[in-house]
Amino acid sequence: MEFNIIQLRKIYMKNHSSVHSWLNVAVFDGFAAGEALRALLAKEGFVVRIHDERKLQRYWFLVPPQAGIYVQTPKDSLGAVQKFLDESAEARMLLRDSIRCPSCHSPNVQYPQMTRKFILPTIFAHVLILLRIMEPDCYCEDCHYEWVRSPRTHPTSAPLKPT
Repeated sequence: MEFNIIQLRKIYMKNHSSVHSWLNVAVFDGFAAGEALRALLAKEGFVVRIHDERKLQRYWFLVPPQAGIYVQTPKDSLGAVQKFLDESAEARMLLRDSIRCPSCHSPNVQYPQMTRKFILPTIFAHVLILLRIMEPDCYCEDCHYEWVRSPRTHPTSAPLKPT
């Protein structure tokens, strides 16, 4: 069976298009908190994963890692996961440490507020941060609110490897 390049690309996109269908359930500073929520959701039969963005924050965005552990679920199961999180006392306990937008309480938070899609705006933002014209803030993808987290929540040396 022979495939041409277009067929191979279609097969690849079909198998890897799920990358864009994962949605945030919660965002954490540390791996242990995210893993505890992931394990609880997996135990309940939900499909979940952890996306770790701390290396990207530290080495590309040049900021101390925070809000870099994303617990994610596929788009089609988000409603069921949210319902479980609202009803489960254990899940509510685990979500106490999660980072949410102070304006709309969404878990779709990014730190720093730089884009992950294009390189030029990120380089421009690096220059502004180096010149101390701009500070790295948290950014809500839902309501576009930006805020600075309090100094006590800024980890000084967050470990990059899971604990």
